[in-house]
Amino acid sequence: MIFQLRQYDIHPGKMSAWLDVFEAHIRPLHERLSMPILGAWQALDTNTFIWIRGFETEAAIDVLEAAYFDSPERKALGNLPQQLIAKMTITRLTDY
Repeated sequence: MIFQLRQYDIHPGKMSAWLDVFEAHIRPLHERLSMPILGAWQALDTNTFIWIRGFETEAAIDVLEAAYFDSPERKALGNLPQQLIAKMTITRLTDY
C-alpha cells in the first residue's frame, strides 16, 4: 500500500473556506472514485491542514489522479482549491 501524507498551508483567514471546499467537494469526489481518505486534521496552532490518502499501488495513483482532475466535479471547482492553499507538501509513504 502507498500512502500520501498531504500537508497544506492554508492562506491566513481561509481555513473555514478550505474546510467547506474539502468536505463539500473534495472528499465526496474521492469517495466516488474509490480513492480513500484515511484521515484529515486541522492543526490547532497553525493554518495547516493535513490529510492522508491510500492507494494499492504506485500505478493506481496516476490513474486515480487523472480521473480526479478529469472529472466534471473537479473541473467545476476551477482554481478555487489552489487559491486557498499557500503551500502544498506531499510525502509518499509505505508500510515497512
